[in-house]
Amino acid sequence: MIKFNVILAFAAITAVSAYNSPIDGFYETGECHDLNVYLNSSNVELYKCEMNNNEKINRIVIGNKGEKISQDVIDHIAQHDKTLESLEFFNIPGPVDLSGFHLPELKLINDNDLPTEYKKYSLPEGILKTAKNVDRIVLGAYPLNQNHIDELSSLTSLKDLTLSSCDFGTADDTLDFSKFENLTKLNALYLSTYYADRSGRGGQIFTGPPFKGFSEGFCKLKNLKEIQLYHGEISSLPFCIGQLSNLEKLVLNYCELTELPKEFGKLTKLKYLNLDSNKITALPDEFVKLTQLNELNLSNNQIKSVSSAIGKFNKLESLVIQSNKIADISSSITSLSNLKKLDLSNNSITTIPDTISDLKKLESLAFSGNSIVVIPEALGQLKNLKYLALNNNKIDCVLPKSLNDLTKLEGIYLFNNVDIRGETLTQPSLQSCDYNVGNNKSENGICVAKNTSCKTFTGIQPC
Repeated sequence: MIKFNVILAFAAITAVSAYNSPIDGFYETGECHDLNVYLNSSNVELYKCEMNNNEKINRIVIGNKGEKISQDVIDHIAQHDKTLESLEFFNIPGPVDLSGFHLPELKLINDNDLPTEYKKYSLPEGILKTAKNVDRIVLGAYPLNQNHIDELSSLTSLKDLTLSSCDFGTADDTLDFSKFENLTKLNALYLSTYYADRSGRGGQIFTGPPFKGFSEGFCKLKNLKEIQLYHGEISSLPFCIGQLSNLEKLVLNYCELTELPKEFGKLTKLKYLNLDSNKITALPDEFVKLTQLNELNLSNNQIKSVSSAIGKFNKLESLVIQSNKIADISSSITSLSNLKKLDLSNNSITTIPDTISDLKKLESLAFSGNSIVVIPEALGQLKNLKYLALNNNKIDCVLPKSLNDLTKLEGIYLFNNVDIRGETLTQPSLQSCDYNVGNNKSENGICVAKNTSCKTFTGIQPC
């Protein structure tokens, strides 16, 4: 999950590696060609230039050659302000005035990938406060100080702010976000701490100073519809979080949360909630009020049982609670009539109840990494099921023939079990299948049915 969140964090910035060289000679004519010629003469690299259907520049990505970008260059680029939708700088080395731009999006990215070079480029102070006419700002992989935060707090027209893979202050200095209350038009806020896992390559895990706490300044942003926070230090949420009555999407991943306040129940417009990789043991009773939830992820916590409150979420389509301590599948889950995805992988579940068949709209079902022994016939009633994962369990049974009734099933995964016997499935829809070949304890195990269409396996004898 760690590596996944690194990818997620940088997805909010840009595909940095795609711009590691300028586009010399790529454009032969048009505005992008003219801009490239000008920037080269000014010792500035043009990494990417895009034009709209009217052949007017609408996106620019530029870097520098180790020297300060002059204000003349900035003013020249500003000539495209009327059609420019996104302006992106890599490693901007000095302060410039961006007040001449009226931009939907501004990105300032530090693309130094090696941790040893991470702080080679700092974000010039004074540049942010000039971006007063920008709707969305993305800062990527920069060490931030209090002056940067205060400058951002002055941008009262800002609608979307992303501070991705950044250092937030120093180990001894906690940044104060209270002035963010001035960003009254802000609709979306994304914060993530710099995090690089190089242990798989013989290296180390590098982290920058994280943001600490959930600032009460955030609570005053009444127009916020989306908050995403990654790799922070937030053991608990303030009571004022209930004031974010327009919030529709909330992501708090790797934030060390241990509990949720009862005021959480006031977020009644919430549709997407992801609390992956925290230390939560239970959900508050007020959770039952979040009836607009469409997607819920509680993976990698310490939850032992699923709250009955979940059964009230009639609009829930995706429920993911991987890697907790759940032992039983309660009726609160099997009553979710609109559920399309259920993932309870890596828990302590021993039995799949027959009431699982009540989930008529289910398309994806995963119980990988539990202690399940028997595959119930009731699974054959899930007529919309496309994906079934029961691998890494203790299954020791005959594969139910009722699974052939799953005419939309595209993938079934049964590897790393004890012994699966019977016949392979025959529905034409099946494209990927793994029947525990090589792991079965019996000599015969499963055999290949006559009409089997999915044969992504070897070593199984015909029936």
